[in-house]
Amino acid sequence: MTREEYMAAIRRRSEIRQEMETLQQTLARENRDMTDAERQQFSALRAEDDALMVGCVQYESERSSERSRQFAEQRAADSTEVRFGRLMRSIASGRGIPEDLAACRDEDGNFRFAYNRADEELRSDPTIQQAASTKSVTPVYIQDYINELTPQTIIGQVGAHIQSGITGQWNFPTVKGLKATWYGENDAVTPQTMEFGVKTITPHRLPIRVDISNRAINQTAGAVYNIVTKTMRLKHTLALNEAFIAETAAANAPTSPLASIPEGNTIAATGGSSTLTRQLFLDLRSKVNEANVPVNAPCFIMDWKAYAELANTPIDKGSGRFLLDLSTNTIDGVPVIPTSLCKKGTIYYGNFGYALVGQFGPMTMGIDTTSVSVLSTNTVAIVINSEWDFFAPYPEAFGKITYTAA
Repeated sequence: MTREEYMAAIRRRSEIRQEMETLQQTLARENRDMTDAERQQFSALRAEDDALMVGCVQYESERSSERSRQFAEQRAADSTEVRFGRLMRSIASGRGIPEDLAACRDEDGNFRFAYNRADEELRSDPTIQQAASTKSVTPVYIQDYINELTPQTIIGQVGAHIQSGITGQWNFPTVKGLKATWYGENDAVTPQTMEFGVKTITPHRLPIRVDISNRAINQTAGAVYNIVTKTMRLKHTLALNEAFIAETAAANAPTSPLASIPEGNTIAATGGSSTLTRQLFLDLRSKVNEANVPVNAPCFIMDWKAYAELANTPIDKGSGRFLLDLSTNTIDGVPVIPTSLCKKGTIYYGNFGYALVGQFGPMTMGIDTTSVSVLSTNTVAIVINSEWDFFAPYPEAFGKITYTAA
């Protein structure tokens, strides 16, 4: 039964009861019994009312179950925000973690807050753990933040290999000098010497700080929750995007896999973006493929101006096809990632499955409630620290086209 049918049934039941009451009033006024026709009419009205009542009860039961389910889901979702907000307020006021949140502890003493909203981007269970420190900055830990972060980054879109929660050093062995050669049946094989080496990935610290007023913490627990899980994630995303495609690393930032592109894998156009042709893109792919690195998540990265120019550049005369196919967002079947962060005058191509991204250790969150800077402004400082590095074991898996930027 639909809502319209339910409302119609309610109206009809009201009419039936009115008709039955009118008949009974008539009988009482005339002091007589029902005639056979009136008895049949009354029975028919009662049967119709009973049938309508069954449908209405069923509809109301289903609606009640749905409302209960929605209420339970909303309560579960709200409890995540409310409990997180209460934790924040308690730490901010110097009281530590409330004892009544003990039910949220796991066997290791960590606090777990599950994400329950169906439309929420986050899917993992972050863990928050109070440290023993009683200093002004109280460290806690947020795990699996990386799982929510990467789908929004260029790193996630291009298919880079991501390793999170690395402990200790992240080392990659390298081997050089070995080559297979054809010999005659009884020829002696010349011994070869292999050169072994190790590439060590170094953590680079990426902190993010947000100052929140105590009024916001006290009045809006959900706002605090959203700042930590959404706003700060967006800041992380921007910083990682910038570092991942920067040919020249910023101070203290990791070196991009695109910073070590071999000179032979660079093709220069004759002018601006209007001189970019399909042949240049085919030549670039050919140079990368000649390095005999297996194809692994290939794609192009370019700025939005080049993206628009290529979408309006005909492949040839008469076919009606363009260099960049907007219907598939590809160039000759290779995905294209446009971004305003890409270096102007450069289009990158690579097998980004060979771009390695390492995130070290747990991501720590610090809450500062007592330093002079926060006390003087009536705020609480929230800082998330994380450490990252990038590595390209095969620099020849990447290439670029350069042109004169407008």
